[in-house]
Amino acid sequence: MQPRITPYKEAHWPEIRRIFLSNTPKYFDPGELQDLRDYLDRQADSYFVLTIEDQVVGSGGYCLSGPGLGRLTWDFLDPAFKGQGLGSVLIEHCLHCLTSDPGIEKEEVCTSQLAYQFYERFGFELIRKEKDYWAKNLDLYYMVKRLV
Repeated sequence: MQPRITPYKEAHWPEIRRIFLSNTPKYFDPGELQDLRDYLDRQADSYFVLTIEDQVVGSGGYCLSGPGLGRLTWDFLDPAFKGQGLGSVLIEHCLHCLTSDPGIEKEEVCTSQLAYQFYERFGFELIRKEKDYWAKNLDLYYMVKRLV
């Protein structure tokens, strides 16, 4: 069961949608589904799916959010596959893509109190918190990793 990361294609949307909804309301507000859809309409070229034996088990990506600034975006796993190191595989792939751009000086992630400790393992530091930012009881945890 070797995980495989491939570029997102529109045909993946039904599985991405299913996995996203399986992570609501604990990790995402259900209303964010349209935000994800809109993001994929604009940024699909830097979004990936994680598969095991041709089954989509997660997804995530990155974007350039400013001069010298890369952002991890919309990463999540099917709850049945959490705790197996697959999230780390996905994040490491996205971070590798970002660091291959010599203009990137800093990476950021906007997450919640439920996932910030995961990103700390990759060297991200908490910069600020904002209560109920994503939804009631889902706070913003803005984190940064400096590369230079």
